[in-house]
Amino acid sequence: MADILLISTDHSPMRGGIARVIEHFCRSFEKGKLVVLACDHSEAKKESNVIRLTVDLNASWLGKTAQLLIWLLESVSQIRRYSIPLVVISTLSPMGILGPILKYFFGKPYCIFAYASEIPMRNSFFFRRWLARIIYESSSRVLCISEYALARVLAVAPNARCAITTLGVDCSRFKIKARNKNLIKRYGLEGRRVFLCLGRLVRRKGYDRAIESFAKAFAGRNDVMLLIAGDGPDRESLSALAINLGVGSIVRFAGALEEHELVDVYNLAEVFLFLAREEKGDAEGFGLVILEAAACGCVVIGGRSGAIPEVIQDGGTGVLVDPENVDEIASKMSELIQNDELRKNLSEQGRAYALSQTWNRTGETIRQIFETVSSGGARARG
Repeated sequence: MADILLISTDHSPMRGGIARVIEHFCRSFEKGKLVVLACDHSEAKKESNVIRLTVDLNASWLGKTAQLLIWLLESVSQIRRYSIPLVVISTLSPMGILGPILKYFFGKPYCIFAYASEIPMRNSFFFRRWLARIIYESSSRVLCISEYALARVLAVAPNARCAITTLGVDCSRFKIKARNKNLIKRYGLEGRRVFLCLGRLVRRKGYDRAIESFAKAFAGRNDVMLLIAGDGPDRESLSALAINLGVGSIVRFAGALEEHELVDVYNLAEVFLFLAREEKGDAEGFGLVILEAAACGCVVIGGRSGAIPEVIQDGGTGVLVDPENVDEIASKMSELIQNDELRKNLSEQGRAYALSQTWNRTGETIRQIFETVSSGGARARG
């Protein structure tokens, strides 16, 4: 008998913040206690408890309906085969609708994760908001990764039963280590002090403001470097921006990273920039990279938007700024490079906080929630 059926389109080897959340969620359960339905992937390793199914987000309406039916039938098959008492769904779309179906037609309670970016806004198409409300309010618990995500859920589903399950960091992996000489050579960082951005290159992440602020603070200098790791649709425009501002030679685009390179890249930098901002009502749901960078000793400058102020204590575990205020950001960047004592204190406090936010702690919180749900426990927040 397994304890949980996890339905996830973000299971390994998929990349990104949600994929890392799901990876650590799976690790928190003993082998044999978890059965996973995941999307097929050419790089996927064979795992005895993982069933791979097709997902084509570009399929026609009829094709998507057929896919949903296949996932539903496989879910029911696994539930009956292993007498699984609880279903967990990794995110709202595209498989969130399976939750209410499994609950009302097959009597299986379910929980669903909520991150923020996937949750429809008040001005979203009515059907999306209606469907999200049904999915969230029918669930036994909505597992919100932050207070900000909780507020977004309750805005569309005021009767949803929610619980906060803040994220963690793998401190055995993300830690301070010597700078990788090969990476220093690859990115031309010899004799330079490094500012780092990492993530998907899209407007909401604020890379344009990072480049503008860096140019304002350090144009004309050759002893610093802004290293931007990641890829995305804005790469060409960001590269052009750096050139136009005269800092093309001290802004380096590293491209997409392999998972095993993350720790070494964090350790190249003294300061990590996470200037995510609100974009059309949407903002950052947590910012897992903040904890990872802090665990590796970086001082984090974060944009004051979304859930970022929940993760960074301004002047304590990091620095908060207006993510649109280039003057303020540039001033903080200059101050951190010039003031060794301030940088050291912020680094130590940020790292201490990150080390306290472990995945074991997150896993224990989630297990307690599941025990409450399985025993028919009391209503949660919301």
